[in-house]
Amino acid sequence: MLVSGGDIFSNFLSSTGVPLFSQVGSRFANGLTTDAAADVNELLSSYKMDYTAVINAADKIGDAVFISGDERTLAELRKTNLTVGAVPYPRYVGSDKYYCKAATEGFLVPKGAKNIQNAAIFINCSRIVNSSDEHREKVNSELTKIGLLRSDVEWLERLRSSTKMTPIPVDENCFDSDVNINIKRLLTYDGHSWPDALAENLPPIDGAIEKINDVIE
Repeated sequence: MLVSGGDIFSNFLSSTGVPLFSQVGSRFANGLTTDAAADVNELLSSYKMDYTAVINAADKIGDAVFISGDERTLAELRKTNLTVGAVPYPRYVGSDKYYCKAATEGFLVPKGAKNIQNAAIFINCSRIVNSSDEHREKVNSELTKIGLLRSDVEWLERLRSSTKMTPIPVDENCFDSDVNINIKRLLTYDGHSWPDALAENLPPIDGAIEKINDVIE
């Protein structure tokens, strides 16, 4: 059986309530060394994994049991003869909350910019517009145009606005390119020897974390 899509490991890890890199007191810790990460690896190792974004959903017919994707992925699936739907990631065993991966975006104001005040005004206006009813209706209308059912849009909005879902911040590309490669190897690991995968990839990751902790201290 096949599990397809991007960010599968980090999404499942987020559902446990454990971030990739959490701050404990004044120090950062590596979530990939936790029991939760080992549990995620054990779960996924039972399936055939395809850690690539779903471009043509029709290619997955017949063997896809779970697809991790966004609205466009769901729209592609709606074009097939499959019975599909959007569901949240499951609640972790023993957890009293539903956790999910947080999606974030932001604006960058370059150091030395001469119009910082105007940039701040623009950012604030964008934030207000994005949270308005008019903007939400426009986005929902665009989703139905690409193939989502109205019920899909309503369900996604309900999930994302639910107070029962606790967002977990995840940043998979927060170090230099070499260290990020090690993180990606672990997040797309397709095997049974998780301890060996950690032993091979953890040293540069932990080293990068310690450099940050040294600066903080």
